[in-house]
Amino acid sequence: MADDTLLQVENLRTHFFTNEGVIKAVDGVNFTLQRGQILGIVGESGSGKSASALSIMRLIPDPPGKIVSGVVRLLGNDLLSISDAEMRRIRGERISMIFQDPMTSLDPVFTVGQQLIEALVYHRKIRKKAAREQSVEMLRQVGIPSPETRIKEYPHQFSGGMRQRVMIAMALLCHPDVLIADEPTTALDVTIEAQILDLLREIREMLGTAIIMITHDLRVVVNLCDWVVVMYAGKVIESGEVHTVFRKARHPYTLGLLNSIPTAGKKAALTPIPGRPPNLAHLPAGCSFAPRCPSAMDICTQREPEAREIASGHVVKCFLTE
Repeated sequence: MADDTLLQVENLRTHFFTNEGVIKAVDGVNFTLQRGQILGIVGESGSGKSASALSIMRLIPDPPGKIVSGVVRLLGNDLLSISDAEMRRIRGERISMIFQDPMTSLDPVFTVGQQLIEALVYHRKIRKKAAREQSVEMLRQVGIPSPETRIKEYPHQFSGGMRQRVMIAMALLCHPDVLIADEPTTALDVTIEAQILDLLREIREMLGTAIIMITHDLRVVVNLCDWVVVMYAGKVIESGEVHTVFRKARHPYTLGLLNSIPTAGKKAALTPIPGRPPNLAHLPAGCSFAPRCPSAMDICTQREPEAREIASGHVVKCFLTE
């Protein structure tokens, strides 16, 4: 329902201007995020997943990057048209992001408590004592034991999994409407990964926070997400409800990703996708996936396919659907 829409991304384009040429990192991306929904964005490295998230947060480094067109509406307000000062207030309060490596996001010279308290004082304009109490409670909510003691410690005194929990606590301090998680479990072992994914589910249940989960791991999407967006070469090539897309995938790239997943007890060799992702500064004519596609036709190298809805909410950008 339209009333449940939190975030709308329409025709988002982000380019990087380099000596090699213009890199179209995000090229006409469209998707919506509903209240309480967990949306997965999946694709190979360089497909535009993280660039899309950084564009939504307006954290693209300029130069060399620039958001050249599009609309990003958060509760009806276009984040791309407001001032930098307004965006700084919204970032962290209404929309937050968890990054892949918490050690590059947490300041090593300040205690965890100082960093949490500073964020609360800035956004909520409350006294430090109240901010400390709220920070301790948030650390407790994300499963950090003895938060009253650990709030005084520095990031290097936490394990990788605990540092990621601190980052999640920091992102949730102001109870944002939208949480973007950019491959938050990549550097963690499978046991800690499962704990972090369980924590994200609990956050959705407890706080009603909508989550965008960026990952290259389709297993994470199947186990966590309600909706999926598959990206390739900066474009959305297939999207829809998770189980519909994975059971009835129509784009050869999505099928290739599914066929390359190792399965317990499966003896057959994995089927990798042939070739490599294209150079975004020198994209091939027509469909960007055509040089790697086992089902490519002549038309695929001549023009780009249009996105078509083949079932309720299931959208595919491929000539095979015609």
